[in-house]
Amino acid sequence: MLLYTSCDGFNYFRLDGIEARRKFDHKKDKRRCQLLREMELIFTTKRKAIKAGPTVIFSNSLGANLRMWDRQVEALKSRFHIIRYDQRGHGRTTVPTNPFNFDDLSNDVIHLMNALEVNQANFVGLSMGGMTALGLGILHGARFKSLTASNCVATFSDQARQVWKDRVTTVVSGGLAPILNATMERWFTKDFIDNNEAEVDRIRTMISATEISGYIAVVGR
Repeated sequence: MLLYTSCDGFNYFRLDGIEARRKFDHKKDKRRCQLLREMELIFTTKRKAIKAGPTVIFSNSLGANLRMWDRQVEALKSRFHIIRYDQRGHGRTTVPTNPFNFDDLSNDVIHLMNALEVNQANFVGLSMGGMTALGLGILHGARFKSLTASNCVATFSDQARQVWKDRVTTVVSGGLAPILNATMERWFTKDFIDNNEAEVDRIRTMISATEISGYIAVVGR
């Protein structure tokens, strides 16, 4: 079972991998029911558009959190019902105690949609979020009007797998700091880095705040 409710500008959602049964208290948009504690998944919604406006779900990349979509939310909030959430082990979503795989990341989205009573949505994911989009297309395609899988792959070569193993070794021994500069160079062009210091620092700070255990848990999938 699950819970979600408004708190400090965020909503809270807990799940244990079992399909949720909805039992909500609709007072002042706060919806509650009992829960089983395996993981707490954090999400936020904006519905300034008309009630019938299409739903867009944004899914963050490895090392990031739902705040990576701030500019997109600002641009789209007047026309769409926007949902964004922190993937497992990222942002304010906890790392589950049990092992998980990419099917679980895709199923998290379906649990969230069910909790919010969203029958169909448009889904946008980048990197890890893009791979989540691919899984949703395979496992739950009928639930989506569109799927945008950006900057991701469907599988890895042996060489690419070794790159990830080396990155995990670096993060285990030194945290995220040793890979931050390279990460910024993948996110932004040199020209953007040179001329947008505040935005680059915002993203750097966001990535630096990612729990190492959450980063490694996902990379190990």
